[in-house]
Amino acid sequence: MNWLRAECGLDQSGAEQTAEYVSTGRAILGAIPTQQTVIAERFFDESGGMQLIIHAPFGARINKAWGLALRKRFCRSFNFELQAAATDNGLNISLSEQHSFPLADVFHFLHPNSVQHVLEQAVLPSPLFTTRWRWDAGRSLALLRFRGGKKVPPNIQRMRADDLLAAVFPEALACPENLEGEIALSDHPLIRETMKDVLTEALDIEGLQRVLTDMGEGRIRCIAVDTPVPSQFSHVALSKCAACCPKPFCLRLAASTLRLSPVFAMMPGQTFAMQRSCTMRCSRLLRCQFLQTMQQNASTACEQNCISLCRCGLRISSSWWQSIARRALNTMA
Repeated sequence: MNWLRAECGLDQSGAEQTAEYVSTGRAILGAIPTQQTVIAERFFDESGGMQLIIHAPFGARINKAWGLALRKRFCRSFNFELQAAATDNGLNISLSEQHSFPLADVFHFLHPNSVQHVLEQAVLPSPLFTTRWRWDAGRSLALLRFRGGKKVPPNIQRMRADDLLAAVFPEALACPENLEGEIALSDHPLIRETMKDVLTEALDIEGLQRVLTDMGEGRIRCIAVDTPVPSQFSHVALSKCAACCPKPFCLRLAASTLRLSPVFAMMPGQTFAMQRSCTMRCSRLLRCQFLQTMQQNASTACEQNCISLCRCGLRISSSWWQSIARRALNTMA
């Protein structure tokens, strides 16, 4: 406690919450994730599916690369598309009943010598590649930003960027049903430059290769744990996955891990099916991550649910929550 207050500038309440957070997570996982200890956690969610979370505090660029490559490896092995998300402290992959394997094997699905090729194949159909392509094409003056003294509208620039990509690399925009096997990367300079930017700027392929090498040589300890409930360390990754994957069970899982279960007891029946407009209004009032994840998956609700949620926020032992809830109640009054 004294160290947290002295070195991190926390008050007594913040130091106690931090210590409780770490101790509770360690009690479930048996260890604390560090850059020398990577933990794979797997558990069942409310829908019967599995959630795989790899606690790896290596930063978002490495974890995003790891998640994309691992997702591609799962897709090839099980012939199923998976939902994945990455944060600075780990990555989350939503599994199903078909994905049954010894949990410790997840650390050996990727090899440092072949991970770059797997990652390239994972990046090509993703929006990450097309976004970087428009940037590089415009930077190289292959796309005109001005014509006739007027700026070309962004939507027209996107259309012309797609046309240019189809001309120099038609496989990138080809129909997947007509493609067989892997996509051969074009030798066009702009394509190579785009891929280099994706792997080294948006992602960190060298860092991922270094992590995989250290894991294979034992410099990074790998722990696999099957847990009955999600650990404290998995909350952020689950919330990230819920925002990327608008499925009801993801929203319920994210809500439960955010310690908002009392909210749902006060709003039976229609809690997880809020109308989009009502949910967006709540998110503007409450400014909380939970309601932002519900914006993409909503159908019916009423303002009484919003009021109940705000009143429940007053019961949560957090000054931030209480101040937001009071402002929301005053606004709706």
